[in-house]
Formats: sequence, C-alpha cells, structure tokens
Amino acid sequence: MRVAVKESCMVRPAKETPRQRLWLSNLDQLVVKKNDHMMTTMLQPYRPDGRSRNFFDGRVMKESLSQALVTFFPAAGRLARDESGEFEIDCGGQGVLFVEAETDATISDMGDFQPGPQLLQLVPQVDFSKGISSFPLLLVQLTRFRCGGVCLGIGYHHGLSDGTECYNLFTKWASLARGRLPVTANLLPFLDRTILRSRSPPAPTCHFVLNFGWGDPIFTRSPSYEGSRFILSKPNDENDVSSLSINLEAVAMERFKGLFNTTWPQLHSHL
Repeated sequence: MRVAVKESCMVRPAKETPRQRLWLSNLDQLVVKKNDHMMTTMLQPYRPDGRSRNFFDGRVMKESLSQALVTFFPAAGRLARDESGEFEIDCGGQGVLFVEAETDATISDMGDFQPGPQLLQLVPQVDFSKGISSFPLLLVQLTRFRCGGVCLGIGYHHGLSDGTECYNLFTKWASLARGRLPVTANLLPFLDRTILRSRSPPAPTCHFVLNFGWGDPIFTRSPSYEGSRFILSKPNDENDVSSLSINLEAVAMERFKGLFNTTWPQLHSHL
C-alpha cells in the first residue's frame, strides 16, 4: 500500500478561545515524562457511499472540526513546562494537524485492518525531535482509497484528556459535520484537573472501618498480603535514594526481598 499526502494544514478554533494553561495531574506527569510524544491512535474506515456527493468532503470536515475546537480548545494547544519544569497544556489555539491523503489500495485490500507497519501510514507522521511545543496534541488524517472509501486516522496525545472527553470531542465534531447536534454532543469538557491534586501535607478524610457498635477495630489488614517499603541508594551517593512501596503475598515478598538484597546489598526494607 502506497499513501501520498495531498494537503496538510493546521485547523484552528473557529472563534477566539481562552488563553490559559492547564495543570496536569501526577499521573499525567508520569506518563508524559516517560514519553512526551505518546499518542493514542485509532482508525475509522468507511466503505464508499454512492448516495452522498460530499462523502467526507475535506472542507466540511475541517470546518466542523474548527467549530468543535471552540468548545474543546485544549485539543488545539501544545505541551509546555511551568516554572518548576512540570508539564502543562498551553491553550494558545495553535491548531490541530489535518492531513488529506490518497492510496492506491482499496478498503477490501485491507481485510480487517490487522495492526501492522502499513497501517501507520493512515495516521499523520510528525517530527517529534523539535521539542514539546512544536507538535500538535491532536492529529487527523483523511485517506481516500481507490475504491472510493476513506479511512479517518486519529492520534491524540495521552496527556490531552481521558477517553470520555475525547469521545465527546469526536462526537461533537461528527455531529457538526452532519449539521445537527444531539444531546450528547452538547457536553462541555471538564477542564479543572486540580481536583486530582494531592493535599500537602496529606489529609485523609476517610478510613474504611467496620463499627458494629462496640468500637473501631484495632487495625485492618490482609491475612495473606504483606506491605514493605524499599529504600535504594545510588552506589556513589548514599544521600541520593529512591523509595518503592509494594504489597505482595507473604511468600512472594520473601522472594522479592531475597532477590533485591542479593542484587543491591545497600537495599533496606522496612515493614
């Protein structure tokens, strides 16, 4: 299968959108720090529709996406770092990459679209080497097949949103392209991620205890699982340490301790 790119552009929100920066949770930070260009990809192939003259018309697709980005404006932003070096989303309306391409293959040639290297041609290819602020967080490629069918290839950054919000964005986009908005497409994105921010110092407000009227239990624990914390220091710097907390079955914990104490003699465990 050969794929040729015919046009590539940035689709920006149809109206002015808020200029702000979105905080990312610790879980998002872990993922982005591991791979700052981790994209979740999906393909949506469609067989040719002989009834519609504007079957996946590029202009309609881009205009409707531009309208959807007014509400879901973080998707048009870029990754950035705050003063402390942590990742965040810069909502500057930079745009979504939209690619139109053609292929000499047919939809039938692709069978059931089994994952493989050739399918990567159906999602926009981006140069991630120029830094986090250079690449879009949402990528779209509309590939037309020789038979008249199309494949919509989408890539969205893992730190952009969860699956529900992405679904709402794509649902609204599709509804705008059809010229109507169902109730589900009117959902607004929830942008205040600070509800996931941990309190400092920790202030737990809920403890799982069963009080039947005769007081609280002395403690709650599993009869078969053991919790330990492991402290590992670097060979040349005893002050540079890492901490690992883990819960395993008691037998497995003993094997775990034996393995690590043999491999790193400087490792200590605290029950």
